[in-house]
Amino acid sequence: MKKLILFFALVYAPFLSQSQSLDVFIEGGVDDAEELLKNYFEPAFLGFGYGLTNNWANTAKPHQPLGFDITLSLSVAYVPEKATFFTFKPNDYSNVTLADPNKDQLPTIFGPNLDADDIPEIIFNEGKQESEVKFTSPTGLGMEEVIGFNAVPAPMIQAGLGLIKETDLKIRTIPTYTYKNGDTEVKLGMLGFGILHDMKQHVPAFAFAPFELSILAGFSRISVETTPDINTPDNVTRLSVKGATIQVLGSKDFVKIITLYGGVGLNGAFTRVRLDGSYKIESSLQPLVNPIDFKFSNFSPRATVGAKLNLAIITINADYTVQKYNTLSMGLGVSVR
Repeated sequence: MKKLILFFALVYAPFLSQSQSLDVFIEGGVDDAEELLKNYFEPAFLGFGYGLTNNWANTAKPHQPLGFDITLSLSVAYVPEKATFFTFKPNDYSNVTLADPNKDQLPTIFGPNLDADDIPEIIFNEGKQESEVKFTSPTGLGMEEVIGFNAVPAPMIQAGLGLIKETDLKIRTIPTYTYKNGDTEVKLGMLGFGILHDMKQHVPAFAFAPFELSILAGFSRISVETTPDINTPDNVTRLSVKGATIQVLGSKDFVKIITLYGGVGLNGAFTRVRLDGSYKIESSLQPLVNPIDFKFSNFSPRATVGAKLNLAIITINADYTVQKYNTLSMGLGVSVR
């Protein structure tokens, strides 16, 4: 189990490493920093959030009471090309401008890993004073250059338990794990709950329909704390990403070993970012204390199609979801009906 949790932490490591340099953003003042942060990290916020809304179920048929399943799954939310850069809009900022107004396309976290000479430079000049502070915009991960596409992975372990009234309780979790790399420390944990409930029992017209029909609701939360330097343990970046979904799910078994399933519904992605601690910056004589705390949310309709292979108690499933960030999900599990 510990090795599996470590694997999850390593999957997220490239994204977490970027949060180590959040103090770069506050050189331009707190309000402008939050605007820059939202634009830079938005693809990761959405990718994590929408990834968490997937792979809750691979059938609309609930377990019998005390029936159960345990599934190891991976969802991959694809980041569209348009999300690799964002446009710097001067009217959105109070105290920062671009050194070169023609270079108004700044990379997001999923942008290319630019050379130093190509990274746009930002000027901080509070109140239009004579003194200026220059700092470079953070570059992207360059993921597309390495693997050919941009995506946010969401691995997880999930268990389902059959209750009364044709209802399943679902729990997904990653116990809090601490990952250290040099002086950097990252704590990662996840917890989620879901309910799958048969609808046919409440709709007489569907009682004898040759398919299963259920309603599914789920909520997951990933919590990450990054300490860039363990020698200053009070300086911590705190990230909370939540994904919520409600769906109508249908499924049909074919030749006993194949289940086709699909659903439609609504997803929500919710993020909170905090930069706690004391930070000395060039543009201020006094350190900034707990400078960043903002929230970000987004909603999207969703539609899913998928298939499951039933091999005795072993299940293998894959599905594709069309939503704000289209997502491919795969799972391997054990199910006892």
